[in-house]
Amino acid sequence: MRGLHSSHGDELSQHSTFRTQVRILGMVSNPVPDARRAGPGIAWKERRTAPRHAAVWVRVGGRWRRGRIVEWVRRIDRNGWDCVIMADEPVSGPPWQGRYAFDPRSIRARDTDQPPADLAGAE
Repeated sequence: MRGLHSSHGDELSQHSTFRTQVRILGMVSNPVPDARRAGPGIAWKERRTAPRHAAVWVRVGGRWRRGRIVEWVRRIDRNGWDCVIMADEPVSGPPWQGRYAFDPRSIRARDTDQPPADLAGAE
């Protein structure tokens, strides 16, 4: 008599292996997410402050762009910060500057002219 779980276990193992491969391929093909645009805020529900480190790299459309944070914005009714970013390079292609939800993976301090490495978790 065959075990009830033997073929079912093989199926689960194959499914799990496939999911792992898809996750790995996703990290390799797109290791750093693009910056996520933030919606407009409601002025009386926000606190605004000047930038501390204005020069940044912003991941937009799969490539790193030079930007400058002109303002940090925090809604008082939720966690996290948004930042208003202006292009710090000649604008070519579709406009990308605006308000973004801050994510250190896709908005990074710009200390050099070299864009960040595109490896997952690289700084």
